[in-house]
Amino acid sequence: MRDHTGKSQQFFESPLYGVQSGPPEEVYNHPLTDWVASFLGDTNLIPCSIVERNGDEAVVDLGGLGLARVRDRGADGENYAVSIRPEHLKFSTQAAGNGCAATLVSSTNLGATARHRLRAGGHELQLRELSSDRAAGFLPDEELWVGWDADKAQLLVLES
Repeated sequence: MRDHTGKSQQFFESPLYGVQSGPPEEVYNHPLTDWVASFLGDTNLIPCSIVERNGDEAVVDLGGLGLARVRDRGADGENYAVSIRPEHLKFSTQAAGNGCAATLVSSTNLGATARHRLRAGGHELQLRELSSDRAAGFLPDEELWVGWDADKAQLLVLES
């Protein structure tokens, strides 16, 4: 669908929370509900509670993973989660900014990309990166840090 200016727009109607529309990249990276996030591709959904809201940012408690600063588009509901796409998680050897301690479970080379499964505070996370960026030297069961940029983590409403 295109808007009146000819720009591409996506339009989604979720079963419980109505409509989300916008440019494809915006809807993909900043879904308002878990239904939209999951419909458009793989995502890491981490249940959370809101500590503070300030404009287009929020501070959330990710349970056993600690506090994080995330993007907030003002979605209102009873239960919340943070959505982080696998390509927006990054390996690190030290704690810095948003992130959490994780254990590498497995890595799979998918040609141009590599997919990594991680355990963090009772959650299973996915991290996807270019194979050339692959986390050389990390072994299964190794403890490491996984981080993300605040603008790549979206506060959303849990519908399911």
